[in-house]
Amino acid sequence: SRPVDLFVSTAILAPLCEETLCRGIICRGMLSRHKPAVAILWSAFIFALMHGNLSQGVMAFSLGILLGWVYYKTHSLWCTIAMHFTNNALSVALMYLFPDLPMDATYADVLPQNIYIFALIAAALVLAVCIYLINCIRL
Repeated sequence: SRPVDLFVSTAILAPLCEETLCRGIICRGMLSRHKPAVAILWSAFIFALMHGNLSQGVMAFSLGILLGWVYYKTHSLWCTIAMHFTNNALSVALMYLFPDLPMDATYADVLPQNIYIFALIAAALVLAVCIYLINCIRL
């Protein structure tokens, strides 16, 4: 398909639809009846099943837990949509920047090891700071 079609469907429409369903409807509804952990885990599980294959499902489950927690803490669907958009947009960019890579390739396959390790540590630090800041939000 054309790059613009893939970008719109993967990086814009998928996050809007999937976050509306999984966090906006399922997680929000379950949060009103169940403990947060149950709501987050079930919405993440459904999110993983929606991806339709094991390799994407495992990562989608992990991402779904993070997105569910962020939704629980912030009550902001736009925050989870932005995170989901970023994830999917990076995947589309990787696919177009390195067209010869297999579909299951990761950044570890693209970046030199020392840069990959630096990027991984930097991403972990940014994630830790964001989790700390979100956890400090008083709603």
